[in-house]
Amino acid sequence: MLKQFFTIGAALGLLAFNTSVSAETLSLTAAPDKTYNHTENSPCIISGQSCNKQPDGFDFTKYANGGVTTVTESSPTYTVGWLLNMFASGFSVGIDINEAKGKGAQTLDFFYMLVNGTIVDRYDGSKENVPTTANGEGFADYLLTGFTDLNGYASDATVQFKLKLSGMNDGPESFFLVANPAVSAVPLPASALFMMTGLGGMALRRRRQSVQ
Repeated sequence: MLKQFFTIGAALGLLAFNTSVSAETLSLTAAPDKTYNHTENSPCIISGQSCNKQPDGFDFTKYANGGVTTVTESSPTYTVGWLLNMFASGFSVGIDINEAKGKGAQTLDFFYMLVNGTIVDRYDGSKENVPTTANGEGFADYLLTGFTDLNGYASDATVQFKLKLSGMNDGPESFFLVANPAVSAVPLPASALFMMTGLGGMALRRRRQSVQ
């Protein structure tokens, strides 16, 4: 009986572990028009083109472009320390899609981020989920957001990206890292807002009294 209990417990624990690993954590959103493109500060990780504007020593995977309809590729392996040095506030992934007119939308089947060989972030897409919005202009059509904060890992931990893209029908696609925007304003706590409202009310009351 005790053995059976432990067996059931282990099975439930394994199920919970698998669920947490396989849960989708990334979001795919349309990128603002002509906002994000590949530069030395936004290096390619996987691309069908040359991506000449790369930081020194930052490699990327170039897949064979032309005559292919599906690619399943992995980026080079990076370190947490290297990525944090470039993206202290974290990053998103810009996706530049090229699509032949009248050929139908392409599909990002999946995109994973692995740390030390384990998937920590994932996106699993539905069919034809990445139709181009600005064909051939070199800017990101989409952004993948919601990546895990790497500050919780050792600086020498390894990071790798994997993806599958299908329904390809035109020029090369590019996947590149984009720095998350800096926070422009820090929200005040509720207590501070309450105090400011009270002080404002007192000042208005005094002004009215002085007018009378």
